[in-house]
Amino acid sequence: MPDNQQKQLFTELTPEEGAVIQGGATITIIGFEALEASADGVGGGGDDPYIKFNGQRKWERGGVNKGDKIFVNTSFGFSGKVKVEFTDNDPGGRDDTLGNFEVNDVVTNAVVSTTIAGSGSSYRVYYAVFP
Repeated sequence: MPDNQQKQLFTELTPEEGAVIQGGATITIIGFEALEASADGVGGGGDDPYIKFNGQRKWERGGVNKGDKIFVNTSFGFSGKVKVEFTDNDPGGRDDTLGNFEVNDVVTNAVVSTTIAGSGSSYRVYYAVFP
């Protein structure tokens, strides 16, 4: 491969892809279950969650209610650790925190779960960390 093609190949990587190449990991959020979806108050039409990885908004969905099981299947490459945040999207920019968790780059190679809670809502989140 000519040198200029090789340079182009590596300059088109996202920061997440670069982290993985440099020995990091990839977290995949498989999905989540809404144990309680009350960030907008009782009977408020459910939550409208979005997910951020290290502050980068990557996935969103509206109208999540208690008992809903949502398939997400979104990934994020990182090295060291990653903060995963769930937030309820509200009109006017007054978004509510639904909970968060941090994961280091220790590979799970299997689906694991954690429970998060905030603003009257709680979720069981299923994820995996791969090399």
